[in-house]
Amino acid sequence: MWGQQPSAAVWRNIHDALVNPQGWASMNHPEWGYVKFGHTDPLKSNSGYMTILLMTYGYYNKTSNLSASDILSNSDYQKWFLETESSIGQFESSTGPLMDKMISYGPSTFDFVSVYEATALSQAANAVGRYGELRIYYPSAMLWSDHPFCILNADWVTPQQTSAAQLFIDYLTSKPAQQVALMKYGFRPVDTSIKLDQAGSPFDQYAANGFRTNLSAIPNVEIPAGNVLNTLKDFWSRKVSK
Repeated sequence: MWGQQPSAAVWRNIHDALVNPQGWASMNHPEWGYVKFGHTDPLKSNSGYMTILLMTYGYYNKTSNLSASDILSNSDYQKWFLETESSIGQFESSTGPLMDKMISYGPSTFDFVSVYEATALSQAANAVGRYGELRIYYPSAMLWSDHPFCILNADWVTPQQTSAAQLFIDYLTSKPAQQVALMKYGFRPVDTSIKLDQAGSPFDQYAANGFRTNLSAIPNVEIPAGNVLNTLKDFWSRKVSK
């Protein structure tokens, strides 16, 4: 669904559904009540910050050149953004608990949430037989969340510590460890020789739920300059934080 629409249409459609006083009745499902969306607290959780950044890019229907002025000088954007965020009753502090709550309580709490792909994959089995089929929709513009590992080069780091850190990196990037990361936790391996759709892979098991191995057709948004990131964070903190 998301991948077939312009970026602005996705987030504007979500906004319109959230603020519609008729809720799901406007889409012929009055028994579902209001439309309920969730994401994590962007001051505490990276997935929440990624969500509000994608929302902002989506409002402007662009994937680069986001500026502090876009956030501070456009009252229409601010109204739209705050209306979207005010529909969320509580912002969880971490992505895992947010997904746990959705799986545990279903549509009484959330109709859909914004989480990491791996988080959704890890909960796909738990969703079976609860509140209907778990469906995955990718945004029409996205961000990658990687997991960097750095070895510090400083005079207080001993050669033994450097060696131990290198051994740990070698272990994490080894084929057996990368295989576990995929099969057990739903992470995309850094080792591209490991196939996402191999037998037993969660991408293979839950392909019918919307998980996609190939995301090359979805553009990535540009990470803005630090001052822009801070402006968006501060705007949310001042106007939304609960």
